[in-house]
Amino acid sequence: MTDLFTDERDVIAKRRVSLPTITVWQPWSLLLARGAKRLETRHWPPPENLIGKEWAIHAAARPPRASDCSPLERLAIEKAIGLPMEHWGTLARGAIVATARLAGAYRASRLHDDHVDVGVRLPGSEKGLTSFVFMTGEAWFGDYRAGRWLWHFDNVHMLEVPIIQKGAQGIWTWSGELPIRDED
Repeated sequence: MTDLFTDERDVIAKRRVSLPTITVWQPWSLLLARGAKRLETRHWPPPENLIGKEWAIHAAARPPRASDCSPLERLAIEKAIGLPMEHWGTLARGAIVATARLAGAYRASRLHDDHVDVGVRLPGSEKGLTSFVFMTGEAWFGDYRAGRWLWHFDNVHMLEVPIIQKGAQGIWTWSGELPIRDED
């Protein structure tokens, strides 16, 4: 039972975690958090020992800029998140917005209209995978040129309340408390 002086957020069961974390600019961090973007693209691969692990997705503190994307990218993102670009500044920034499992990492070999072929895969990644077929709009949510690394996230859980946290470049470790989910 709670009293008048207890914040309801304090009665939610929590688990203490220490997770590898990646900072992503908005609105791409929201696309990841909602599962609309499965592939985070980087010019470098993640460490092999972090594949299969739970990660934190951090929204960068940097505000979105019109120059961050082309007009076609902007339209695809606006449709996916249901928010026009002029309101992207209201999205959570400088905060942990989701957790996800890094399911694998693949090197892009060729981009097509509806999918991207992959070549090299890191150990622990799905065997036999030769391409990713894009979900609606997903082709606009990353840089899938040949040679880029595709970090495949699944089992995504968007936080109801983002956790304010200063971010960092590269991979960094976030330690804190997360609500316990049914599958924990």
